[in-house]
Amino acid sequence: MATGGGFLTACGDIALPGTQHCQRHAPPYELEADIRRLRFELFTALWGDDWRGLEMGVAYLLQREGCGLVQRAGSSGDGGVDVAAFTPGALLVAVQCKAYKSPVKPNAIQAFHYATTNGWESTLPYRRWRHPRPQLRTMATTGGFGPAARGVAGNEGIHLVDLDALANWEHYGMRLPAVLGLEDW
Repeated sequence: MATGGGFLTACGDIALPGTQHCQRHAPPYELEADIRRLRFELFTALWGDDWRGLEMGVAYLLQREGCGLVQRAGSSGDGGVDVAAFTPGALLVAVQCKAYKSPVKPNAIQAFHYATTNGWESTLPYRRWRHPRPQLRTMATTGGFGPAARGVAGNEGIHLVDLDALANWEHYGMRLPAVLGLEDW
């Protein structure tokens, strides 16, 4: 019997779609995989699996936070910054979006680091509006980050937003400073 998107099981619990077991009796690793798959399906449905949809979604979320957008979506001449915005506290945030099915590689994070430091003068926010370098740099992806990529990001001060963080930010209404582990902005 279908109920709320899941199915009632013999024990009276609701099972996740595509599963044949009770939630309270399912091994935790199976539930994590199911939740991760459902989150990916949610973001694919919301923003598509293309880069433009993810960029527009991140721009929307920043606006929802009260940020003033400088650049809404990237293009071939964006210099590596897809979305740029000023926080309510006047910090410039630069975001690189990666709509990937596989984890982001360390070299993509290194390229974003360069674009937001030494290469800043080549980016659209600088060329068009002469904005200073961003105080907050974030990479958002639907594909996750491996240990090497997380290490590079940590060394370079780049905040990472993976699929779980996107779900917390978008679907559960968590504010971005909390998602990034910041006090506020």
